[in-house]
Amino acid sequence: MFVAFCNFAVSNAQNTSVYVSAHPDDWQLFMNPNAYNSVKGANEKVIFLHTTAGDAGNSTGSNGYYLAREEGSLRAIRFMSNAFTSGSGLGTNMNETVVTINGHQITKFTYRNAVAYFLRLPDGSPSGNGYTLHNNNSLRKFYDGITSSISAIDGSTTYNSISDLRTTIQNIIEMEAGPSDNIIMNSADHDTSINPDDHSDHIYSSKIIQDVGNIIGGVTTNLYIDYYTSLKAQNVFGDAFLINAGTWGATASGITDKFHYGTWDPEHNVWLDKQYFRTISSSSNPNITITATDDSASESPLDNGSFTVSLPSVNTGAAITVNYTVSGTAIQGSDYTALSGSVSIPNGAQSANITVAPINDTEVEPSETVIVTLATGTGYNIGSPSSATVNITSEDTSPFDVSIAASDASASESPLDNGTLTVSLSSVNTGTAITVNYTVGGSATQGSDYTALSGSVNIPNGAQSATITVVPVNDTAVEPVETVIVTLASGTGYTVGSPSSATVNITSEDTSPSGTNIALNKTTSSSSYESGHSSSYAVDNNYALTSWWGASPFPQWWQVDLGADYDLNKVVVVNYYDGSRYYQYDIQYSSDGSTWSTLIDNNSNTVPATSQGSSYSINNTRARYLRVNMNYNSANVGVHIVEFEAYGTLSYNANPNVSITANDASASESPLDNGSFTVSLPSVNTGAAITVNYTVSGTAIQGSDYTALSGSVSIPNGAQSANITVAPINDTEVEPSETVIVTLATGTGYNIGSPSSATVNITSEDTSPFDVSIAASDASASESPLDNGTLTVSLSSVNTGTAITVNYTVGGSATQGSDYTALSGSVNIPNGAQSATITVVPVNDTAVEPVETVIVTLASGTGYTVGSPSSATVNITSEDTSPSGTNIALNKTTSSSSYESGHSSSYAVDNNYALTSWWGASPFPQWWQVDLGADYDLNKVVVVNYYDGSRYYQYDIQYSSDGSTWSTLIDNNSNTVPATSQGSSYSINNTRARYLRVNMNYNSANVGVHIVEFEAYGTLTSNSLSSKNSLNLTSVASAVKATTATTGTTEDLPVAINPENYSLSIYPNPVLKGDQINLKVDLPIENNALIEVFTLDGRIIHNKEYSFNAGTNEIEIPSNQISSGVLVVKANVQGEVINKKLIVQ
Repeated sequence: MFVAFCNFAVSNAQNTSVYVSAHPDDWQLFMNPNAYNSVKGANEKVIFLHTTAGDAGNSTGSNGYYLAREEGSLRAIRFMSNAFTSGSGLGTNMNETVVTINGHQITKFTYRNAVAYFLRLPDGSPSGNGYTLHNNNSLRKFYDGITSSISAIDGSTTYNSISDLRTTIQNIIEMEAGPSDNIIMNSADHDTSINPDDHSDHIYSSKIIQDVGNIIGGVTTNLYIDYYTSLKAQNVFGDAFLINAGTWGATASGITDKFHYGTWDPEHNVWLDKQYFRTISSSSNPNITITATDDSASESPLDNGSFTVSLPSVNTGAAITVNYTVSGTAIQGSDYTALSGSVSIPNGAQSANITVAPINDTEVEPSETVIVTLATGTGYNIGSPSSATVNITSEDTSPFDVSIAASDASASESPLDNGTLTVSLSSVNTGTAITVNYTVGGSATQGSDYTALSGSVNIPNGAQSATITVVPVNDTAVEPVETVIVTLASGTGYTVGSPSSATVNITSEDTSPSGTNIALNKTTSSSSYESGHSSSYAVDNNYALTSWWGASPFPQWWQVDLGADYDLNKVVVVNYYDGSRYYQYDIQYSSDGSTWSTLIDNNSNTVPATSQGSSYSINNTRARYLRVNMNYNSANVGVHIVEFEAYGTLSYNANPNVSITANDASASESPLDNGSFTVSLPSVNTGAAITVNYTVSGTAIQGSDYTALSGSVSIPNGAQSANITVAPINDTEVEPSETVIVTLATGTGYNIGSPSSATVNITSEDTSPFDVSIAASDASASESPLDNGTLTVSLSSVNTGTAITVNYTVGGSATQGSDYTALSGSVNIPNGAQSATITVVPVNDTAVEPVETVIVTLASGTGYTVGSPSSATVNITSEDTSPSGTNIALNKTTSSSSYESGHSSSYAVDNNYALTSWWGASPFPQWWQVDLGADYDLNKVVVVNYYDGSRYYQYDIQYSSDGSTWSTLIDNNSNTVPATSQGSSYSINNTRARYLRVNMNYNSANVGVHIVEFEAYGTLTSNSLSSKNSLNLTSVASAVKATTATTGTTEDLPVAINPENYSLSIYPNPVLKGDQINLKVDLPIENNALIEVFTLDGRIIHNKEYSFNAGTNEIEIPSNQISSGVLVVKANVQGEVINKKLIVQ
């Protein structure tokens, strides 16, 4: 219940306000309280038009997300409409109909002076690239002509052109608005300079509705700033804020109730006290667009290209002259006949063509472009697309291919060392000089990191190549290695060959602050991070490619554990930079990770970030933990740290961190070449010698492959490191490369730092005469009838010596011993043979299984080298089928105590055993449940958990008929048997239930719990509501024919089951064809009802289950597609059935 609100200012004019929302829960955040004022306005009609479903790429069948968002919008409308009524709240449900507009079936809801339309087009994703589920289609691609059609995600309709969609929206508005109404459009602001980082659906919905406004003419449009509003101060106060909060509360309740997904959170609340918009006026002039109707032209044989300039409808007035500009790589007058710069669309026409006529010359040239771009003019607006391209190809060929290579790929600032790139022709040039064009990229900047390059180089007569010199500029900036990438571009007299690109690396002699960066590769954490931008990337010494990126919006924090207390003298913060954006943050320090003090306050900064970052001198502050609180980014709501550096000395009372690296990771038997590990302290040892312990592992054997190591090394006073030498032993055995792994172990006077392990590889000069490969000579096996699979292992030539044993490993989804006879792990190829086979013998079981794989991968061994292919697969099929009957849990409504992102509860009933699963948030216990929709007599349930061959789960399964009182069905809490791909199947003795719940209590592998798929089998209980055809429609129809003529009275039919608890009435009856059929259902309590309308021959016209409140409920059913005659209306409430007769005239 909300307090009484003051009424906001309303206009006395008759208005029709249209609120265009890309997603069903956008307008509530960004267009309030304006939307509220419209709903409460005197004599005002309000249209809420939702362009996309807002499905976020989720399936319509297994995921109710988009329907939940629609429910949120409908509740918000009802809340606003009832805010001043005595019974304020949500009121009754809205009337739902399906209407046909411009040939398209569209769902419409009506409530008082408001209507809501849902077009349900696919969510286009923030970028506009779309989602895989909907063929990567989006409003952006459809509007820009990248895709030719777009379909509603529920399959109800398809729009075959952007004009089709515009006309449909225009018809909706003109149908709902009065002929003299003032039309006010409301949508997101499409101008990305005003509304940056906005969702593509918002931008393109705005463009479409402005197009419609221009077509209608005389329309005022309010354009709202959407997501960027979070950076604005609040401007909605008092009762207006309460209206916004209440509207969003109604929205959130709809989404939460329908989808079990919370939306009442800071990410949405941030917009409740903000509303910013600008107002523009529409034009009555038509929008002009251009497309390349024939985008391929050629010199010989002559083939013209063509552009078409189009109006949205036929021109019924004077001729319209459309202006355009011409650009592209082709030259007017020499490559094609010059164009005039304008084209006329006469009265009675909808389009006009521009012809591109190539001129055939003898010049060798690449494919060239003609780009025509619409320009402003009189009597029209520029629509989208406003530009198009025709490509002209030439039949003349070049005698030369040109390529590029880095003849000196290393350059340096000091001492100065130039880099060199060589551009070469495929043969010596015997004619005039050839100018080769190129572009320049890379992380180095022309002019500041190296002398700018010209973009072309000449290869004179008599030469075959020319060089491009990269001359570094010596500066004082501390920089990583930077790249100069030169890529060949098309030109005259040559064809770009391969390689077409080459790179020079520039190194800098300037060093970081004195000492070692003590933050490098240390343990990090953060408040959040975007995918692919975890916290560790801020200390990986990669300034060019990686960074930590906190999830939007700021503030977010990032921190590093230095591993011990240090006396700090400097920290450096390098943020993402683009020449203009700046950041505000503070840096804190701590010795225990819980009590923090401020080290640096940069919260007033307005200086743009640079590639060098910001360096801060510190006066020996002691700390182990450092935290950066990122509070602001002037460009958007994301925050970034490319690299964080810290410098200082180990505090005197702290043990140093010891690390190990392989400073020479390659060793060989012959010629003898030792490998070496270096064990290091963070600074020079100023005390007694420190003995560092270590363990040794790897595939090489101490004493036979290399001299045995002692297990410890000493770092004396005055030193910072010590070496461990790996000395190979030269033998005659043919062996693969082998590893020596040294791992630091605990000891006295030091801590184990990072990296704590390193590897040296030992290679042998002894070679094998044989390469070995593997192939599936029979890749298909089956359980029944038994059919073995076969893999053939082959040598590169016939074996003329002793038998060769070839080792292999076995993987795949099939399990050795249970799915097929276990394999030995090796096979012998005897003297005189070149191959041997491995037989895969399936085990015939009764488990229902998908096709499973046996993957055999060759492993190293003696007397051979692993060649290619090194792996092969056999597929095993099973003749066993699923439990009899239909999986009644499939795609039903689910819920859970929690779920990890991307693993919602619905994924456990989506029939996808390979890619999706429900994953409860850690730690266990967690529960998952499914609503079967009606009572069933159960005979089997199947639980498939995530499996890896060893982990097992403990859980119990409960059942319920009402969702509140639960009983135990299966107790699996003592289980220790590992999960398998077949899952666990349980036979049930006809237990009756509607709800099933799995309580996941234990996972032997970790604290997460998973259900890959849950299946249930059984028969519908005889008195269940969903027994929709328990009353034979033909017998009812026969009763109608026997008792009533088609022009007769409207007395009731005999009821099948006497309803004691509810009543059904129809009005008007008779009804005129095309009018609404109104049904009234009175119920003593809240309940569900199945309403069916069918003809006398049993053809069902309407079949839908409704959720009714206690008391009187009214629904509308359209009759515009019903022929005149007698219909039967049937209502079924929990098995109680009423039949009514309806006359359609």
